[in-house]
Amino acid sequence: MKLSEVWLREWVNPAINTEQLAEQLTLAGLEVEQISTLEEDNLFDIGITPNRADCLSVSGLAREVALLNQLSV
Repeated sequence: MKLSEVWLREWVNPAINTEQLAEQLTLAGLEVEQISTLEEDNLFDIGITPNRADCLSVSGLAREVALLNQLSV
């Protein structure tokens, strides 16, 4: 799944950089396979396992990032 960092940060914006965000997602079981740059945005290529259907949308991933950083969405 491709995820725009700009879109994700519109939902939840933790005080961490792109690499730290990718590492957090990977440690949470959502493997960030690649980070590519497109204009002024970073695209995360995330490998999502079948048991994590809750993370198949920007809002689902935003909830996961909010939980990891103790933020509200």
